[in-house]
Amino acid sequence: NTHEYRILKVAFQLPIGTRIDALTDNLEMDWRQLYDAARRLNDKIKNAFKIDNFFQIDYQNKNLHRAVE
Repeated sequence: NTHEYRILKVAFQLPIGTRIDALTDNLEMDWRQLYDAARRLNDKIKNAFKIDNFFQIDYQNKNLHRAVE
């Protein structure tokens, strides 16, 4: 999925804990697309690597950040 790829690419270029939202460079997606892709990635990463909450999602402020190295 292109959205998932873009989120991972951006997340690994930024330091852990850096805010990622709809205004982050190179994402070009709205909050709903970002949220849905991050949830799918969290599920895939949990199933494959047993790492829970790779992305911490802040629903109230509409952003997320990578929580795991």
